[in-house]
Amino acid sequence: MKQEIIRPAPPAPGLHGLRIDSQQRFEQLTDVLGGVHGALTDIAADAERLGGLVQEVGEARSDAGSLRRSCHELVERLGQAHAALASDRLPKALARGLDAVGEMRSECRQLRAVASMTRVAGRSANIDGIEDYIGSLRKMIQRLEDTTVVVHEGLSRIDSATREASSLLGDASRCARAALDRQQDAAPEGGGDLSSVMGVLAARLAASTSSNTGVLMNGIQFSDAFAQRLQHVEAIIDAAGDRPAPAVLASAQLRALRADADALIAETRAALQSLAADGRSAAQALAGDIGGKAAGMLADWHRELDDGRQLDLLVTPALRSAVTAVTAIEVAMEGAARDLATLATTAQEVRLAAINSGLLARRSGNGKTAMAVLSATVQERAHACSTLNTSCRDSFAVISQQTAGADFAQLARQADALGVQLARAKADLSRATALLSQLEDLKVAAQAGAADLQRGVEQGLTVLRDLPDLVRQIASRAESAQRPLSDAERAELEAFADLYTMDREREIHAEVAGVALTPMAAAQQSLDDIFF
Repeated sequence: MKQEIIRPAPPAPGLHGLRIDSQQRFEQLTDVLGGVHGALTDIAADAERLGGLVQEVGEARSDAGSLRRSCHELVERLGQAHAALASDRLPKALARGLDAVGEMRSECRQLRAVASMTRVAGRSANIDGIEDYIGSLRKMIQRLEDTTVVVHEGLSRIDSATREASSLLGDASRCARAALDRQQDAAPEGGGDLSSVMGVLAARLAASTSSNTGVLMNGIQFSDAFAQRLQHVEAIIDAAGDRPAPAVLASAQLRALRADADALIAETRAALQSLAADGRSAAQALAGDIGGKAAGMLADWHRELDDGRQLDLLVTPALRSAVTAVTAIEVAMEGAARDLATLATTAQEVRLAAINSGLLARRSGNGKTAMAVLSATVQERAHACSTLNTSCRDSFAVISQQTAGADFAQLARQADALGVQLARAKADLSRATALLSQLEDLKVAAQAGAADLQRGVEQGLTVLRDLPDLVRQIASRAESAQRPLSDAERAELEAFADLYTMDREREIHAEVAGVALTPMAAAQQSLDDIFF
């Protein structure tokens, strides 16, 4: 608002010239008061915007510190998983399982050799079915040996995966702890307190605006009303000629107009000064203390989000590698479990087939002794395989227990949850940066609004300073025409009764003419009633 005060030309002589001059002054006042109202509205809008900004940040930070808490929990979970995989029970169980599988492969080779000798002995003793029996036994032994190879490879994969996962879990835990150490653990700015302060400021500004806007609006519209009333007085004077009664009526209307104008000018001046004080206070708060607190809260949020970005850079790659390694363990464990079940089934089949060798030995005739020895050897080797299978399963149970203690599923869930929080923090970081920029713009706007308001108030007070003197000049035209009227003179005034457009004029006319007011005109009047 850069409205400049333009001094009007010296008034033309007579009431008409004063009316033109006053109309120019009041129109200038209208422009100035409109600018004041606009500046005040801008400041109120800035306060509302700041309140919305504070609320937005407060809602976004409703769970302040959740990212840090999640990282703390993840560090603990990583530590537990690392401890479970780094325990000496796991490598010992893996070593025992691998040894048992290796011995089982050796037993399979011996079983194959014994089966060959049993075949030769059975054929020498002409034992029926020896070929079929040995063929089936050899197939079972081959399946058992093939399964031991697969189990050995599976346990080796578990061993390799757990070693890699243990190393990567340790790296991820150290990265997460380092990221936490870099974060600042400062208490966040109280967004709730700031919102309360903003609410008080907005309420105070609204109350001040509400109580003074009516006065400003009267001042803004007073120009036209003042000019109309003066024009009516001119019409009365022009019609009066040398008659004293219309002159007395015009004099009374001018005195009332001065009183009304003086009252409105005084109220407008007080309203301007009040609004200037409240507007300056609000603008200073927005650009100063409250704006500074809002900036601090935003800066804290921005710093917290930036900590999340650093956390993402430090932790995410290591965590992703660790989770991949953990997944490899789970896959290897599932495969090993299936292979061990196959191994147990095959070992049982071999053991049952070995028992059948005793039946063949009893039918061996002259070769009974040799077949009995071979049968005992087959059964002994089959029992050894069964025992080694039990050892493998026991070792695998220990491995399963240790990996279950690592709780890979919970670790994966926490890693996923942290990933979601980091993604949200990344988006919020962009939003916080934009809000910081908006806050700076808002503070600049508040300062500009305060400057506009101050300039408008000063201009308004300047216009108001000259108006009382102009009003006195107008009212001085009525000083020489004050006296009581006779009934005949009052009757002359009936011709002017339809001239007026405002209740205040009708009220003065009724007093001078000695007539009764209508109920509407007689009611208690406000400035709105007087001028509009």
